[in-house]
Amino acid sequence: MMLFGWGMWSFPYALFQPENLLIPGDLGDARFNNYILEHFHRYATGKVEDYWSAPFMYPRENVIAHSDNLLGTAPLYSLFRSMGRSVHGAFQTWILALIALNFWAAFLAFRGFRYDVIIAAVGAFIFAFGIHQLGHLSHVQMLPRFMMPIALLAWWRVLQGVPAKWWFLTVLAVVYQFWCGMYLGFILCYGLVVLTVAHALVQRRFSWLKELMNTKRALTTIGAIGVGGILLLPLASPYLYTADQFGPRTMVEVWESIPRPISYFTSDPAAISWRDLSWHAHAEGPTFWLHAHFMGAVIWVGVFIGAILLLRRSSFAKEEHRPLVWLVALALSVLLCIRIGDFTTYGLVHGLPGFSALRSIDRFVQMQALFFILIMMGPMERLFQRDRVRTWLSLALPLLVVLDHRIAPEWTARWNKEHSDMAVATVLRHMQEQYDGSSPAIAWCPVRAPIASARHHGGTIAVQLDAMFAAQRLGVPLVNGYSGNYPSGFSMFFEDMDRPSLSAWLEQSGSDTQRIQPMDNIGWPVEASMPITLWTEDGRSVRLAPTGLLDTAFTYANLSASYTRITLANGRHLFLASNGLFVSADLEHNGELRADAPAAGDFCLFTMIPREGEAFSLQAGNGRYVVSSGPGEGLRASADSLDQALWFWTGELPDGVK
Repeated sequence: MMLFGWGMWSFPYALFQPENLLIPGDLGDARFNNYILEHFHRYATGKVEDYWSAPFMYPRENVIAHSDNLLGTAPLYSLFRSMGRSVHGAFQTWILALIALNFWAAFLAFRGFRYDVIIAAVGAFIFAFGIHQLGHLSHVQMLPRFMMPIALLAWWRVLQGVPAKWWFLTVLAVVYQFWCGMYLGFILCYGLVVLTVAHALVQRRFSWLKELMNTKRALTTIGAIGVGGILLLPLASPYLYTADQFGPRTMVEVWESIPRPISYFTSDPAAISWRDLSWHAHAEGPTFWLHAHFMGAVIWVGVFIGAILLLRRSSFAKEEHRPLVWLVALALSVLLCIRIGDFTTYGLVHGLPGFSALRSIDRFVQMQALFFILIMMGPMERLFQRDRVRTWLSLALPLLVVLDHRIAPEWTARWNKEHSDMAVATVLRHMQEQYDGSSPAIAWCPVRAPIASARHHGGTIAVQLDAMFAAQRLGVPLVNGYSGNYPSGFSMFFEDMDRPSLSAWLEQSGSDTQRIQPMDNIGWPVEASMPITLWTEDGRSVRLAPTGLLDTAFTYANLSASYTRITLANGRHLFLASNGLFVSADLEHNGELRADAPAAGDFCLFTMIPREGEAFSLQAGNGRYVVSSGPGEGLRASADSLDQALWFWTGELPDGVK
């Protein structure tokens, strides 16, 4: 209980701090899972009629099957929502519940293997709270893996030739793991297959196959598989339909996610004790953080000692070759999905039914972790049999594991639920103000602020999810969407979110473009928009200061000097700054120009007065012209005469800004 309590406090709960405002992951994949869970809750409470055809990517159907569905654990989230938790609050509680289930399921399974209670608790701690999963925190769909150790125990009993009732437990555990997540189901099957091969290679006996020669046992086994097939069919059908449309993933698509040998000796920077093992992997590729599979020193010491003991015949004792089976299973699981230079063995697995749909092969470490842990537990069990060692090791082993798997929450990816709520509320307000009440679906087509090129895709995902949550609360189907797969023709609208790409997608989908209502963050008819940099007549860039004020400086134009100029149908102009807020003339501060307006009101309107060549001056909504007090000083709409007005020029965006 002490190990469990410390693990919950130091891992999931610590990630929520301060004040439970933060959630593991980013504004993309993590929030998408939150959306899926909320969609299930709305389905369970009768607010939506169809689960699989969620109201995004309109008019696409069966969109839930484009990614993991979370159906196995979604009722937990719905329970927390029914108890009064908010959308994000219930998501946090769901995360806590899943990690707790991971610990106790692993603990029960390890006790089922007849390991000492201390050793079982240590193994469960590593499985539930281990540093090997830090690189996957953004993919919380990988959390509900509590059926993996249960299935492993049940299948081991089957391989040992025990009564066929274990077939039922194995099949039910595998099926339920698929219901918790398709990825996790395939990864579990992969683990059971390599365990079966390892058992055959080491034990050289097939008791479980001989049991099937008995007619009664064979009927029981067939019945178990039949029940599993029936239970899996409602889940598999939508995915089979989607797979026919998308086709298999190519090896090129999965190449970067295949682990390298160095992956198993690379830690995440958030692993306090092993941070020095994180930097050497940066040159391995653009997704190096997904390959932080280091299991900790305790595991590797246990594996090393276990390998030495296996060289001694006396180590096999009553359980015969069980430690060797774990070692061979681990070796097979690693060797069948490894990449060395331009060579990979994963092509053998990729060709198996269903596995060609998987994109992130690095996630296989979640199953490999069980083999690592079981190998470590063997020599620990032998040491615990010595009375003189047991007392000291009972204290030292949990302490060593806790120190081995210390986590620095501030080094992990997390997002602020209040910031998410504010972003969604802003989009929802625009939708409520603009929705005509009769269109069957809406499309969010915002004018976007300039953003660093490296963050553009992630920013696009965040904007799409803002719109998805807002439309979900509004209760209106949405054309926008984010998922693991995109239907043909949708990617252009996903990236651009403008009216031309919207029309192209709707026409391709056979929808009436006139019936779909596009909305934006402007509220007035837009003639054109263009990302620019802004310069003054003496060559200074007009930049966004940390205070939100606009000033002039000699610095070369960068993101803070980049804006989106929006030309309205009435000829007036708006300027959207890189912080996502509109430039306004603050009438209460002598016309001071600030980039602090969340919505484009009258005080954000400017008129461009042509000067010589391409130069222009700006007249604010208060009728006064924009002037500057000097380098590093703020801009003000305070001049009564055009002769006093500052001259401006526009330029192209600098490198690294989009």
